[in-house]
Amino acid sequence: MRDIRWTDIAFQRPDAFSAGEFLIDSLLPDSGSQSNDQLVSVRIQGTPQALDDLCGHWLFSRTLVERTAEIAHFKLDEQSLYMHTPYYLLSFGGKIRITEPPELNDCLSDIAESLHLYYRSTGKH
Repeated sequence: MRDIRWTDIAFQRPDAFSAGEFLIDSLLPDSGSQSNDQLVSVRIQGTPQALDDLCGHWLFSRTLVERTAEIAHFKLDEQSLYMHTPYYLLSFGGKIRITEPPELNDCLSDIAESLHLYYRSTGKH
């Protein structure tokens, strides 16, 4: 920034504006660009605490469809589902179990195996 200067233009922040909400909304896919049938149904069973933590996450809290004491149902776009979601879900370890879709279980298994092989090989001297 080499050429900063004052101008007479002023930004008026709307009363209801939230920088955090604006950021999160910008990270999510455009809700109007995908119909509900283009979203993937994700059902996760788990301990109440794990599901509470999961449902509090910025992505999952906005994609939650239904929640019971033992199961949370989400609708996610495919890109988020396979790019971001598996890595976050791995942090729950055995406290959760994906019941739908089976491909997400395969993805988690592949990532876990890859991490296992990586750390096994880097730990040897």
